[in-house]
Amino acid sequence: MLAMFEKVGDTITPMRRHGSAEEVARAVLFLAFDATFTTGAELNVDGGLGQRLTRPQ
Repeated sequence: MLAMFEKVGDTITPMRRHGSAEEVARAVLFLAFDATFTTGAELNVDGGLGQRLTRPQ
C-alpha cells in the first residue's frame, strides 16, 4: 500500500519525487534562524503539489 502511495505521489508532484527529511529540516531552520527577515510568510515545502490543488475562492 505504501509503495503504491509513493508511486502515485511521485506522478502528481511537479518535482516528480518525495521530499527528504533533510529538505524539510532546512526549511524549518531557515524560518527559525534569528537573521531571517521574514514575517507573515507562507512557506510551502511540498514539491509544488500545492500549485496543482485548487483553492476555494
